[in-house]
Amino acid sequence: MDTHQLRKQLKRARWGAAIGFAVFLAGVLPGAAFAGSPGSVHLADADAPGMNLTPAQQQKLAALESASRAQSHDLFTQLQQIRGKLSDLYRKYDLDVAAATRLNQDLNRVQGQLLDQRLSDQQQLRRILTPDQFAQLQSSILRRPHPGEGHEGHDHRDQGWNSQ
Repeated sequence: MDTHQLRKQLKRARWGAAIGFAVFLAGVLPGAAFAGSPGSVHLADADAPGMNLTPAQQQKLAALESASRAQSHDLFTQLQQIRGKLSDLYRKYDLDVAAATRLNQDLNRVQGQLLDQRLSDQQQLRRILTPDQFAQLQSSILRRPHPGEGHEGHDHRDQGWNSQ
């Protein structure tokens, strides 16, 4: 392999790691699965006054949260393991490009599974809540402080938190 080909492969591998890291920093963190990552289910807000959840809805939401947290934890563990292996490869001068490529593919696959889970969670949430309850939940989320904010009741609509 000539120097030009090696540089191209290294550039691709670095971009894959950078994209993975950006997604990681964008809110797909363990423990944040229900507190701010795109598409995450904010079940803590479902207890807001006026939601008027039935016992059946409360039970379904608790089951959704439990299942989603367990699945998220497993996926985050996989991401962490893959990133560790990729990091180990990148610390070596003699880069195993084939192994790095496989790990990048594994990383993309697991991140895709996480995004698919978020979509499924959102679909299930809409099956559990009425349109009015869902709107109330969204309103509660918009007023809730996000990580790094020290004040209550801030409305995020002006900062792109609400895509409506």
